[in-house]
Amino acid sequence: MKTFLFTLLALLCGVGVRAQDQAMLDSLQTLMNQADGALGEKNFRKAVCLYNELISTCQAQDEKTLPIRVRQAVQAHCYYNLACIYSLSDRKEAALNAFQNAVNAGYRDYLWASQDSDLRNIQSETFFRKLIRELKKKYDYVEILKNAGGYTGDEDTASRPEFTYLSANDPRLVALRETLNLDSIAGDGDEISRIKNLCLWLHNTVRHDGSSRNPTEKNTLAMLELCRKENRGVNCRMLATMLNECYLALGFKSRFVTCLPQDENDPDCHVVTVVWSDTLGKWIMADPSFYAFFLDKQGNLLGLQEARERMIEGKPVHVNPEINWNGNPRSEEEHLNYMAKNFYWFSCPAASTYDTETPQEGKSVQYVSLSPSGFTPWNASLGSFTSCDPDYFWAKPR
Repeated sequence: MKTFLFTLLALLCGVGVRAQDQAMLDSLQTLMNQADGALGEKNFRKAVCLYNELISTCQAQDEKTLPIRVRQAVQAHCYYNLACIYSLSDRKEAALNAFQNAVNAGYRDYLWASQDSDLRNIQSETFFRKLIRELKKKYDYVEILKNAGGYTGDEDTASRPEFTYLSANDPRLVALRETLNLDSIAGDGDEISRIKNLCLWLHNTVRHDGSSRNPTEKNTLAMLELCRKENRGVNCRMLATMLNECYLALGFKSRFVTCLPQDENDPDCHVVTVVWSDTLGKWIMADPSFYAFFLDKQGNLLGLQEARERMIEGKPVHVNPEINWNGNPRSEEEHLNYMAKNFYWFSCPAASTYDTETPQEGKSVQYVSLSPSGFTPWNASLGSFTSCDPDYFWAKPR
């Protein structure tokens, strides 16, 4: 089984949605949740009916009503889980056909398919292995990184925005620190232990839910209250936003950074927090969605750029053994493949502040992207600055 971790609306990457189209998306999302729920309960008959209904519904819509990227994502998901059902039911030919349909619709996670126990009945089949080889050739993300253009620096340095960080003395951050008793949560250990303790606390306090809608008020206290009141989680962007504000409140320089793939038709990006360590003299990554940190062979903490460079150079990159998704173990191989996909380019606000993305009249947020040479970021916000200089993007904060 492959879990659908993002909303259908998220596939549109911020494009405006008409009311009638929103109704279609909501209907598909409801059906998707019901089908996945039936599969999770091993009610295969119901799940098959619902997945086929989803496929038929998608095929009946034109592109104006249902954008092609949404149609493909839904169909790939449905066909993949149908392949799982048929494999578990010992219907090998049907399972192979469904898996091929998933691939034709855009399914690409060959690593997961190769080890998914639900597909065990067909994983040794010649046709399945051929499809996996083809997927690997096309979606080997480390190889894609190796073939990316290098960083060439910026011709226009005068217009580059300065990265700024809200002072811990800001009244909003003072209130956050005192309300949540962040000093106690961070503990009185060294810098690294405090960084890790804050990340672990948030990871354990708010569950990651990639299918949740973003709240309107996007600051830590408001989101914590909303999650408590509605018994809900938030997506990776909101978790990284909250951790960033907590770090700022304790005087750390930090940012939330969106890690994105090369393929504009792949909607599944990931957002993490990076925090400057004076002890190590560099940025390190803290990922509250999975309580994940990057490590080298000796166990030293790494930043996003370091991990990216090591993958390209063929040097080992590891994650901490405690990594998990909402308490469920997450394999190092799966996580590193997922992050390699999302290491093609990065984006973050120039100003790391409080309540960064809560919409307000007259408010604008300037974003800075770091991309390899020759690549044009496909989701860069209006007015954003694109850099090809990692020394600028990852410079020591002032």
